[in-house]
Amino acid sequence: MALAVALAALAMPTAAEAVQTADIPRSQWTYVSSKHQNETHWQEDRVFVGYLEHPKDITRAFFQLDLASVSSAERIIEVWFGVRRAHSSECHRDVEVWETGDISPSTSWKHQPEWQRLLVAARGPFCINTMSFRITSAIQEAVSAGRNHITLGLKSIDETDPAIRHELYDNGGLSVTYNNPPNLPIETAVTPDSRRCAGTPSPHPYVNVVTPTLSAKLTDPDSKVDGEEGHELEQVRGRFEWATQDGVKLGEEVTNLGYAGDRFCVTVPAGQLAADSTYRWRVRAENPYPVGSLGSGEVDYDLSEWTPWQEFTVDTAAPGQPPLVSSDDYPQDVPSGHAYLPGAFTFTPNGVDDIAAYAYTFDSMLRQIPAAADGSLTVTLKPRRDFTNCLNVRSIDRAGNRSPETRYCFTVKRAEHQPTISSSTYPKWGAEPGGGVGIPGEFVFNSGDLADIVTTFRYSYNEVNQVPVDGDGSAKVSLTPTQPGLNRVFAEALDRDGAVVWSYSYYFEVKES
Repeated sequence: MALAVALAALAMPTAAEAVQTADIPRSQWTYVSSKHQNETHWQEDRVFVGYLEHPKDITRAFFQLDLASVSSAERIIEVWFGVRRAHSSECHRDVEVWETGDISPSTSWKHQPEWQRLLVAARGPFCINTMSFRITSAIQEAVSAGRNHITLGLKSIDETDPAIRHELYDNGGLSVTYNNPPNLPIETAVTPDSRRCAGTPSPHPYVNVVTPTLSAKLTDPDSKVDGEEGHELEQVRGRFEWATQDGVKLGEEVTNLGYAGDRFCVTVPAGQLAADSTYRWRVRAENPYPVGSLGSGEVDYDLSEWTPWQEFTVDTAAPGQPPLVSSDDYPQDVPSGHAYLPGAFTFTPNGVDDIAAYAYTFDSMLRQIPAAADGSLTVTLKPRRDFTNCLNVRSIDRAGNRSPETRYCFTVKRAEHQPTISSSTYPKWGAEPGGGVGIPGEFVFNSGDLADIVTTFRYSYNEVNQVPVDGDGSAKVSLTPTQPGLNRVFAEALDRDGAVVWSYSYYFEVKES
């Protein structure tokens, strides 16, 4: 709208003064004329202010503005009323802006609203296209009083001076710069890692360093996310405090400004916390807004509430005992199972009372899994080789300290009968050539001693296909050679997870035509 053209010339806040601006167009408007004292000019496309000498006429304009869009604003910083000028007698503004009573379709010179108080009297040369008036206090008072609208009246400072005569468009409106306090911080966390501003919220975390990182997600009600009209991210900062368990403040730190919606964090400096002690902390969000004139660079901060105090404990002592490892499927002293046959392994804390997780290495795979409430954990593992396999396990306490390592080695039996491929029509290469080009032959895949894990055979002969096994662990397919001489079928046995547990190339010879 044309009002935006005028307001663009006003001082705008810098990035560090990020605030919100609401443009409020007039909801009702009119003007009155002393020459036509009983006539109304309700919502015409022009309004007039000032004195006309020939024929003699005094005109005054009124604009009613709805304040609902800023009624919930906690802090109104600056307000401008602007209206676009269509024509003026001379380059003199010399206009007063008053707060008046309400207007209606019956408003006329003889039935004007009450001129309640003068808000601003603007004097001096003025030749730009928009007339703008700063009326911050009036709007602050109206919003504080809970009023849903305000009516402004414009008239000449000297209603006998023909040099003060303005023809104005009907598009008067307000530009309201405001700010609201940021929201209460959320997703608070305490972590031992100062390299990452992240963490999982916990009601009473334990950390294994005396320099933990405190973090929270900060948001702001005025911040608009991508995709919303007027997309703009508010700037905020976090203020963190930490104290002893009985409330003695130990330190405070304020982060740099960042964007609302991000995580903010600080790291407690060395020398302030001790091992085997419990502390508490809290955080609030702070959002800058300009003070003085917009663009001056001077700022103050609107503040969120503090979060409730939250506790954390510093525990740097590692578990005193390595975990115990056992398995009925793969005991240490008896060769058992076979390669790829899953087995259950149980880890227990060996008398340590605060075990929260276990880290283990098996077949070059490192994993960390939370423990059950009693500190135990059972995992299912598939050994991938015959004979000796080893599992390395450490317990992890609730602060992240790791125990000494337990090495659990066991022996996996070799499957005596591996899977096979056979065909009576096309016997394995080395025998007499069989069949012929275009003659189908049946091929049998047998799981052998891996029948307890094989679910599917995947084979490649001209194209890749797969076939599920029957109840006896075998599968049959019909293949038709397309060329004489040496041919090859490549087959793989798959377990229920799709892992390849066996593979083989079956060569056979096809008779010449």
